[in-house]
Order: sequence, then structure tokens, then C-alpha cells
Amino acid sequence: MADPPRGLTLACCALAFGCARRPASSEASSPRPSPSPTAATLAVAPPAPAPTPGRSACEGARLDLLAAIADPSCRIGEDEASALRAVLEDPAQAPLRVEAEALSDGRVRVRIRNTGSAAQRLPLLVHSHLDNFSVKAGDRPLAAPRPAWPAGFSFETGRMLVKIVLPPAGVAEATVEIDPQLVGYERGHCPPNAKCPEVTVAKGRLSPGEVRLRLRTPLYSIRADLVAEVAWKAP
Repeated sequence: MADPPRGLTLACCALAFGCARRPASSEASSPRPSPSPTAATLAVAPPAPAPTPGRSACEGARLDLLAAIADPSCRIGEDEASALRAVLEDPAQAPLRVEAEALSDGRVRVRIRNTGSAAQRLPLLVHSHLDNFSVKAGDRPLAAPRPAWPAGFSFETGRMLVKIVLPPAGVAEATVEIDPQLVGYERGHCPPNAKCPEVTVAKGRLSPGEVRLRLRTPLYSIRADLVAEVAWKAP
């Protein structure tokens, strides 16, 4: 058999040598390491959701009544309050129910509930020198209860008029601490035809045991049906 041509032999040897000397690629056999984190690759927390338009302490399906009173953005003027009160005095136009619940710690939670099919715009009246929540044990008035006002809240001198808006089935609620002190209201030594403020006079204390309380809220109304009743245990 004849020997192969010299050129062909050299080509084959070079090819074989090159193939034998070529190392296996490490990049093909192992995964590429992750790059070091940089400002561009570090995770960034998502932004806080934007507030819902129109949402405030004054309007919603479940309101903190005391927070709404304390929020200056809920204040209204005399004219608007008078117009809202005219509607509120008519039960057909402003169907509401005032409820109360005795809590395990002795406090009472009061709720104003919209029982109608339309949103209700309700005026509230609070005063720095009046009992904004009034309580009676039967027909006997008690000392003013102590509401759980938001931290830092202080009354402005005189009247404050507030508006809240409740959708159908919406509620506004407040928690108050009941004082079992019985009180009376007297005008003292007042000159004839003078307008003198009433003075609160202590009349004793409720006896320990269960009593039926009747509570009114700061709703700007004289409606007799806007009174909550609840059984409460006097200490």
C-alpha cells in the first residue's frame, strides 16, 4: 500500500495536535457568577400607595367621630350648619339610629348609623363650655362623660361646627368613659332678666349595680329619637 502524501500527513497531525491541546471551556461547563449588587441592581421598595381621592376623617363608611371633630378640615360655617340641621330634624329625610354598647372595661361606645339608602351629611355641634355627650341614668343626669379625644386635641373657645358624611349603612363611633356622679344644673344668684350660665352641682353618686343609661351625641339636633340606650354596671 502506498504511503499518503507528506502534505496530507502534516495537515492531519496539526489538526489532531490542535484538537488535543484545546482545553474545555470553563464558561461552558459552569454557570457564570452573579454580578455584585450595584445601585442599579439593588431591590427598591415599592412606593406607598397614593391616598384615595376624597377620603378624609370627615367622610367614610366607618368614621372615628372624635377624630372628625378634632380635624380642622371637617369644620363648617353657621350657614351650612343651619341648612344641614334643617334636614336632620326631619326623620324622613335623615333616617338615623344612635346605638350604644357597654365595653368590658366599663366604657361605652356610641354609634351613629345611617339607616337610609342615600348618603347623609350630618352637622355636629361641640362647645368648649357644654356637655358634648350627655348621659342620664333614667331621668337623673350624670356628670359629663370623658371622651377618648385624639392626642393633642384641645377645644377652641366657644362653638365648633363640624360636618361628617356617612354612606348608606355607614357608622360614626366614639368611646366615652362614664362618670357615675349625679349632677344638677342651677343658675345660682342671677339678676332678673340676665342670661347667666348654668352651674353644675353635685347631687350624689349612683349606687353600685346595673342601671339603664341614655346617651346623646353631638349631633346638631333636638330629635327625641337620636338617643342611645344601654345597660351599664355602675362601679
